[in-house]
Amino acid sequence: MLVRSLIGVLIIRRKDIIHDALIVAELERRRQAVGYSISELCQRAGISRVAYHRWKRGHGMMPETLGRLRRVLTAAEKRQSQRASEQPRIRATS
Repeated sequence: MLVRSLIGVLIIRRKDIIHDALIVAELERRRQAVGYSISELCQRAGISRVAYHRWKRGHGMMPETLGRLRRVLTAAEKRQSQRASEQPRIRATS
């Protein structure tokens, strides 16, 4: 559980930091599937590109940040699927 101090500073224990390479691989796969660059994903999630590259190298990620990245990617996937369903279907004529 993430807790904030009285002045709003996030308090996180070392054991809560995520070091799983599979999670970063999942984020990369989803990012490429929706067509976002790393810069665009980071900008939409409100995080720095430097932090993203540190996570790719194996440094830890806070659960709060992972949640923000996943929310941005989920919203992009929903928009992408809505666009695909709205496009007119072309029927093959014989």
